[in-house]
Formats: sequence, C-alpha cells, structure tokens
Amino acid sequence: MPVRTWIVTTCLVLAGCDSDNRKQLSGTVTYDGKPLPTGVISFEPDATKGNDGPAGTATVKNGQFRTDPGKGVLGGAYRVRIQGGDGVNAGELNPHGSPLPPPTGEYRVDVDLPKGGTIDLSIPPP
Repeated sequence: MPVRTWIVTTCLVLAGCDSDNRKQLSGTVTYDGKPLPTGVISFEPDATKGNDGPAGTATVKNGQFRTDPGKGVLGGAYRVRIQGGDGVNAGELNPHGSPLPPPTGEYRVDVDLPKGGTIDLSIPPP
C-alpha cells in the first residue's frame, strides 16, 4: 500500500472513532412538579471540572427529551441549560410561548451526567 493511501486511510479511521463514544441521553424535565411543555436543553462540558467532551442538545416536548444518536454526551461534569415555555401562543419571537421559569425562561444547573441512559431534571419555581 502506498504511503499516501495509508496516511489518508488512517486519518479517516481516526476521525470517525471519536463520535462512537457519545451516548444517547434521554429523560424528563419538570417545572414546579409538572412536565415542561416545550423547550430546548443544552449540555455544555464543564472544563473547570476536567470535562473536555462534546456538547449536546435536545428538544423538550411534553416534559420529555432525547439527544440524537451519535450527538449525545460522554458523561461527566456538564453545565445544563434549559430554555422553556408554556407552549401557548408560540411564535417567531417566542418559539416556546411564555417563558418558564419567569421572567427569562432559562434555568442553569451543574450536573454529573451518566454515560448514556436517562436523567430527570426538575426546575424549581421562582
């Protein structure tokens, strides 16, 4: 095998291996004890705690979320950001309706995520 072909093949194989470590994550999001009607959840690795893994996102609908396969998280320390709404009168400016929790519709929490599997998150009332 020519050296050039070997180098290109090796690079392609190595580039494809990283995404295999991501695990699908699913779970529930509640606000004040009830399922969050609609929203987006972001998982950002917490570098201050040694996590340099990939970020992940998922859509929340009726309190349920699931990351796309291959675009999940590696597990460990993450900063979770949830942007949600009541789903009523959703439009271009407020895609999730009136914000929950008020007034901004954003909740942040530091969490030690599992390597795949499920997690349940609860947003406390203001």
